[in-house]
Amino acid sequence: MSGAAGIAALLIALAVIGGGVSLGMKRRRAEAAERGPIWRFALLLVLQVAAGLAVWLTLFPPPGGPRAGGLVVATAGAPKEIDVGVGDTLIALPQAGEVTGAERAPDLATALRRHPGVAAIRVVGQRLTARDRAAGVDRAVRFDPPPLPVGVIALDTPGPGAPGTPFALAGWVNGVDGGLAELISPAGEVLARQRLADPGEFSLAAARGVAGVALYQLRIASADERVVETLDVGIESVAVQPPRVRVLAGAPGPEPRFLRDWAERSGVDLEVSYALGADAALGGAGGRLGSGTLGETDVLVVDERRWEALSEAEKSAVRGAVADGMGLLLRPTGPLSAGTRRDWASLGFLLGVGDGEVPVNLTEGEDAAIDPPTLSRRDLDLAASGAVTVASDAESEVLTAWRPVGRGRVGVWTLADSYALVLTGRSDLHARLWAETISALARPVERAPVRVEGWPRQGERLALCDLPPDAELVGPQGVAALLPDSRSGGCAAAWPSSNGWMSVRAGGDVIGSFHAAPTDQGRALTAYGDRQATIALSGEARREVQAGSTTPGSSWPWFPTWLALMTALWVVERRRFGPADDAAPVATPNPEPLH
Repeated sequence: MSGAAGIAALLIALAVIGGGVSLGMKRRRAEAAERGPIWRFALLLVLQVAAGLAVWLTLFPPPGGPRAGGLVVATAGAPKEIDVGVGDTLIALPQAGEVTGAERAPDLATALRRHPGVAAIRVVGQRLTARDRAAGVDRAVRFDPPPLPVGVIALDTPGPGAPGTPFALAGWVNGVDGGLAELISPAGEVLARQRLADPGEFSLAAARGVAGVALYQLRIASADERVVETLDVGIESVAVQPPRVRVLAGAPGPEPRFLRDWAERSGVDLEVSYALGADAALGGAGGRLGSGTLGETDVLVVDERRWEALSEAEKSAVRGAVADGMGLLLRPTGPLSAGTRRDWASLGFLLGVGDGEVPVNLTEGEDAAIDPPTLSRRDLDLAASGAVTVASDAESEVLTAWRPVGRGRVGVWTLADSYALVLTGRSDLHARLWAETISALARPVERAPVRVEGWPRQGERLALCDLPPDAELVGPQGVAALLPDSRSGGCAAAWPSSNGWMSVRAGGDVIGSFHAAPTDQGRALTAYGDRQATIALSGEARREVQAGSTTPGSSWPWFPTWLALMTALWVVERRRFGPADDAAPVATPNPEPLH
């Protein structure tokens, strides 16, 4: 029994019991001559119980007779002649061609409303579309999938990124053995080319252009360089504010200097200051640390010498800024004092007593012409702190790790001489280590970019996630409808009515963009997605369990019954109680006066 049925049964039972108790108390308080016969009291009780039962059957009617036959659903690619079993009903959806003897239906939900007694559904053709899969099917579904379509059947498109950053376009092509995948720029230039690997996989990389949207093309050619398929792929470059990094060093040295060189090449807003003693600093804005200064900092990098020079008020301001979202990177360069160990332990890193340096091997997994040199790191065990690893060496020793503190993150950098990577021709590895660390610790952005699930195509359903409540979709033909999905917070379904660039707006600002391809592109991609989803629908065991063997019951016979019982209850209860009800009074005529 479901929750609603249980609550209804409890309320009806309480009403019947209350009515019976009320009748009994009324009869008990009445005079003996006014109580009426016992059979009338018993009849009232029976009528109340029967009326309560009729209410229950009206709300939750019993199932009807056994289900007869099934529903044979013809979809796109279904043959003209379909074998139908005895008792089965043949339905043709709009995407199906001409099907002999089929009843046309605009969608699967309409077909199920027309034929509520079917026991199962058999899908014939290529697949069910997203609209029909969401029809709330509670029957067993059978689907024999056709062969895979020819063309691009899986595509992983990149999300928004900063200008100049790399992006990758990966996917899977079926039926084009020995073919070629090419990425074409908006100007028609071939940016990347790759032979399809078995079984048709590819991955093409390029760099983003200036801030804005750009339309690239994915071109698939056969082994003899005949174009098989071309897809429009929209790439969005977002001009984001670079992270604001402040480095506090105890003394000048090569590590902060090469870190500043990396920041200039990468567009990171970095400021370095060196302590000179007596509250003096060289470089940077100088001055004491406070909530205002730290509130404008995304990542604060500090070594142990500079930490010890901070006042207690400044250390408290740093802890408060981390709790509000700022990232803090601790960079030990020598032995740690007992006070520094206690301070850093309060931030989540209980560092050991090893104050020496050990060699670091970064050669494993590096495919480059120049092997990186052997570096050194502080002999500190970060793995024991349970922190999240950012970078590790060939022996899986943790080099950089972080822990959450409030809304921010605190990390530890153990490399003592990462600048040696630049001196030996491995500036790329130096940049990668610092970029990964700064990205992991940086203050989180206020709003995540809009996430598009699925390949946008004109007239096809796609999901937009991470949306604010007031989001709307604007296309070439105006504002398009968004259907919020209550089962997943922040997501909504959209059907682009035209091809071209679509903008997602909230509060008058554009918070995301994507390109909807025309209907003549990506047919294999869409067909494969629907095919796999239909296979998953037919394989769900819960649908086999929920597939009933009877049709739903009707409330119609029980509602008139309840009305009749309530009328009889009213008539019997309205009659007066007392012995006068059992025998009609005998009229005594007045004698006429004698004359």
